[in-house]
Amino acid sequence: MISSKIINKELNQIRKKLNIGIPSIGSWLQLNNTSVGAIIAKNNFDWLTLDLEHGDIDEADIPLMVNSIQYYCPLVFARIRSPQTTYCSRALDLGVNGIIIPKIESFEQINNLRESIYYPPYGCRGVGYANTNLFGENLLDHLNELNEPFIVPMIETKKGVEELESILRCKGIDAILIGPYDLSASYGVPGEIQSEIVKEKVDYILKTCKKFAVPAGLHIVEPDEKSLNEAIKKGFTFLPYSIDTVFLRKASKKPNNIHYQKK
Repeated sequence: MISSKIINKELNQIRKKLNIGIPSIGSWLQLNNTSVGAIIAKNNFDWLTLDLEHGDIDEADIPLMVNSIQYYCPLVFARIRSPQTTYCSRALDLGVNGIIIPKIESFEQINNLRESIYYPPYGCRGVGYANTNLFGENLLDHLNELNEPFIVPMIETKKGVEELESILRCKGIDAILIGPYDLSASYGVPGEIQSEIVKEKVDYILKTCKKFAVPAGLHIVEPDEKSLNEAIKKGFTFLPYSIDTVFLRKASKKPNNIHYQKK
């Protein structure tokens, strides 16, 4: 487990990058496999996110995954399975450094979740021995040095888009992340992330985030540098780049054009 002082330094570096418009590129993990996590972590991403919503990673897997990843990549976030306060504080206690929260739809919702992420006096997160403080060994250092985990609400529904301006007024938000597939489903075109209605809402989210000076993020699910650079050119700066499962699926396809001569 990396010290809270180092984690705090790394988080602040990411915040500084985002605040001056420099992209922060991470990646996404769905597989409960420490070797896969370490392999992806070694590729110079700013951070990795454990997907507890759609992946096969459970809360009990977090400590081992974090330990394997942090040897190469200090920052590990968790996309929790649903927007509930207990999932936020639990993932942090188990060792992640930030929370990505799906399906945020109101100011009240994100504000309550934010309070569960911060320790008193800024929030109501419980204090106790846990993996994140080596079960008490580093409790005081942890409390004194780290009070600002990374917080990223996801906008994935029609209601979330409609309430975006109020959501962006919540203090402590580090970035907004668009979930393109859920967004497409919410607008009646499931899976059609290039449809006109989805593009229109993505542009609106980006424009509104700029208005409130909150970094906007977009998950580039299929690994494609052209798509990544297009997103950066538009103004997206918080960028998860693909998923371990997609990297594996793409790289493991059997070649079709095999040339050989019969003896």
